Amino acid sequence: MFYPKWEEIDPEEMPPLVNQINRELKDRQFDAISTLGKRASLPFYAEYELLEFVDDSTSNPKFTRRILYSPDHFQILNWTNGPIYSVNEKAPIIINDDNAALYAKFFFNYVKGRHGRFVIIDSPSEIAWAGDIPEKGKEAIGKIVKPTAVSNIEEEGRITLLSFMVFKDSLFRANILVERDGMVSLSDEALVIEGMPVIEDAVPDEG
Repeated sequence: MFYPKWEEIDPEEMPPLVNQINRELKDRQFDAISTLGKRASLPFYAEYELLEFVDDSTSNPKFTRRILYSPDHFQILNWTNGPIYSVNEKAPIIINDDNAALYAKFFFNYVKGRHGRFVIIDSPSEIAWAGDIPEKGKEAIGKIVKPTAVSNIEEEGRITLLSFMVFKDSLFRANILVERDGMVSLSDEALVIEGMPVIEDAVPDEG
């Protein structure tokens, strides 16, 4: 899974940032006073950071957006790959064997397909179990699941990652292909376990 190292944004910095982001929002706007912000650096971007805005005055679910941001250009993430690929064209993105796995986790965390998200996991503890699961069951899955890791680097730069993913109630093994320009695709998907007792992943704040 993707775990950003968040830092709170100074409240004095928020009004101009909120005003800048609001210019791209059509249906809803952030309130500069009640919106809380945090930022995280991303090692595959030299000039962009990840922002998260939450309007604390709104009810559940709170109005939340994530933004790939630089002072001269930003993209509001919308659960499609479009904003990420747009930033990749400008950034430029830097993909190598040290950060390809982190980039893949970032990508799949903020992009969903027609039927939901693929949630990359490195251990059974990252699975959203529903109720109490016998330790023997977790241990059995723990013997299968391995941390996402580079399995091949091609001459033209494409990096292949061997990964385990949860999709709905099933565990899959798949190769994630990461190009040097940040394009991502899957290959050799294989069902490992289906019908697991899990809380089905739900994309938050989609509206």
